[in-house]
Amino acid sequence: MSEQTKSIITSFFKILDKGDLQVSEKERHAQAEASFTEVANLVSSMCVNPDTKRPYSTKVIEKALQETHFSLKPNRSTKQQALEVIPKLRETMKIDRAEMRLRVAVEAKEAKHMHDRLKSLFKCIEVEDWDRGNLEMVGLWLNFRAFLRVI
Repeated sequence: MSEQTKSIITSFFKILDKGDLQVSEKERHAQAEASFTEVANLVSSMCVNPDTKRPYSTKVIEKALQETHFSLKPNRSTKQQALEVIPKLRETMKIDRAEMRLRVAVEAKEAKHMHDRLKSLFKCIEVEDWDRGNLEMVGLWLNFRAFLRVI
């Protein structure tokens, strides 16, 4: 290998190690738009209108984000930003986190033992069905991590 080739290869590795990737303005803008839409999609999927209990459309959330002058932080995940923007949206619109339903099925041999423990973990029980000793409960949960510890 010639001295000139070694010099080029050495320079190449220096650029790879210490160089920065340059992104054009159009690419940055496209990335920002995609992230903004992703935040709006996440908020839309996590929240509902408290009066109707129906989710807001992504377009409504995008408009509300623009009205609150929400700006993306490129070094933070979209999920973090979506969770942080929900309290700001509450200042301008009626919005609540969606309550998730949980269905728990317990076999007959464990059902009586688990019933009281599970019942205390639900905020509201919609269905409590005993079928041949098996237990099925559906409702809104208080603390999902507590469910994971019980199960």
